[in-house]
Amino acid sequence: MAIAKSIMARLLLTVGMIALAAQAAPVVPDDLSADQLSMVVDAAITRLAGRDTWWTDQKNKHSFENAVQVFTCTPDDTKWIWPAMEEAHGLLKRVFDSGELKVAGVQWGDGSVANYKTDPENPTGFWPEYLDAMVAEINVHYNTTITIKREYYDDSNLVIAAVADGRDVDMSEPYYYISGFHDNTPRIEALHSSCVTAGTQGNFITKAGSGITTMSQLYQAIDTGALKDVGFIAAGNAQSVSSILPPTTFKKIGITNDTQLADQVANGQIIAGYVSEGHPPQPERFNDLIPTGIVTPRVVLFRKDEPTCAGTETNDSGMVAGLVVLALAVLLLVGTLAIFIYRERRGVPVFPPLSKQEHYDVTTNEMHNMESNRH
Repeated sequence: MAIAKSIMARLLLTVGMIALAAQAAPVVPDDLSADQLSMVVDAAITRLAGRDTWWTDQKNKHSFENAVQVFTCTPDDTKWIWPAMEEAHGLLKRVFDSGELKVAGVQWGDGSVANYKTDPENPTGFWPEYLDAMVAEINVHYNTTITIKREYYDDSNLVIAAVADGRDVDMSEPYYYISGFHDNTPRIEALHSSCVTAGTQGNFITKAGSGITTMSQLYQAIDTGALKDVGFIAAGNAQSVSSILPPTTFKKIGITNDTQLADQVANGQIIAGYVSEGHPPQPERFNDLIPTGIVTPRVVLFRKDEPTCAGTETNDSGMVAGLVVLALAVLLLVGTLAIFIYRERRGVPVFPPLSKQEHYDVTTNEMHNMESNRH
């Protein structure tokens, strides 16, 4: 039995070594890998967040009342990694080589919080200055002169698609919701994201004199009234607050800007509108803002990496299946061998030897046949 165990151990060790060799194949980042670029952006964000009152000063400067600082990444310059420039790969290498950081976003404007419409190449406000500060930190660290090249899309769905693809842009603007979806997959799983840049509590606006001034009143009015349309500028906005609205709500998505949203509330086309930043134009037309009570994290979005093993273009499923089959074959072989050895040692072999009488009869018959053949 000890022999069988020894053989089994050796065969299983061989299978294990093959499996480990397969697992040890070096992982190669894809050509559009965003892993290093996201590390650099995170390092810049945490450096800004840990700099005295920088974040609060920016909030106050731009009257961004519903912004809150959210720490998902603790500021500590000794802990965050800045990849070496000579070892850069993927999108970070592309940024270094081109001297440009290509950023995807939409053209929108909301007072001093952000204005990407008046001068798209030189936008102003909290969010544009946030990105400017991030890139300034990157340039200081690497002694580079990287500039921002903004790529504008008609809506956020197109932005997310461009970021996920990675060929035309390196990342998104820093104001994107981590909640929401890309196609049918949650953004948090479909894409990679940075440290949180800010948290915002959105608000609903309702027409002055409507009598709707609280979330409870808005819920009741949608649930029981004839008008069930609530307006949103982007799908991500609607997805971030859908849990606090009645299931009968019709989410009107695709309103192009805050002015159009406010006008539709004021003229009664929709019962309420969702405002993610600041106040609506001509605020006297509306009741006081209705807080949602939901703080939504904002982040930079990146393409999710698709690394591969060196020398392979497919996944490991075929190799794993082969190893499983090999292991089963080995176990079957060892089990059969163990049975043979066990029965042999018990004196009950699977194929018992011939008895002496049987051996004598066989030998006698063979000699008789040989003698007959001579004649």
